[in-house]
Amino acid sequence: MDTENSDVGGTGRVPRSFVAIWGITGRIRYAGLGGRNDLARVVYEFGDACGGPCGPASLFPQWVPKVMTLLRPFAPYAHWLLRLALASVFLFHGIEKFLDLAGTAQMMDSMAMAVMAAVLETGGGALVLIGGAGNDLLTRLGGLLIAPVMLGAIVTVHWGQWRFAATETHPMGGMEFQVTLLMVALYFVFVGNTSPPEEASRQ
Repeated sequence: MDTENSDVGGTGRVPRSFVAIWGITGRIRYAGLGGRNDLARVVYEFGDACGGPCGPASLFPQWVPKVMTLLRPFAPYAHWLLRLALASVFLFHGIEKFLDLAGTAQMMDSMAMAVMAAVLETGGGALVLIGGAGNDLLTRLGGLLIAPVMLGAIVTVHWGQWRFAATETHPMGGMEFQVTLLMVALYFVFVGNTSPPEEASRQ
């Protein structure tokens, strides 16, 4: 690879580690960031053994930046994907527990625990959804209600196995799914309705 003719953000050379990874004869041209939210475009110009062009002008098809630009207006609404995923799980299981409190209490060996789990799951899922309408506090509170439920399930039922599938030692499966739900719930606790860049700018 011709590192002498390469440009990294206008600074000159390509790092040796990068050259070693790609190991391709050719030149690399970096287009710098034009603004805070602009895409960082990396254009690869491949060359043959003589250094001339012999392949596609760009590693990424020309339509990729265009698609990313088209998707950008939908970014402010992407939080609904996480909200719907999390809320659907806990509303389903919470309401299910309410409809069969006796069975849930038998499984948990405590009616009080069954009622508390049903309230936390249903309430947490509902608040995460309602908070999406613009209430930051409700979003954080919803995640906060869900988190201890998942933490308790991980410690008391699923601990010791990661894979979610049931086994002889873990008939209810491992903690893979529960950890994922816990992380999403904690995301809403820490971030609420604020995007991470905006949260960081407040510091």
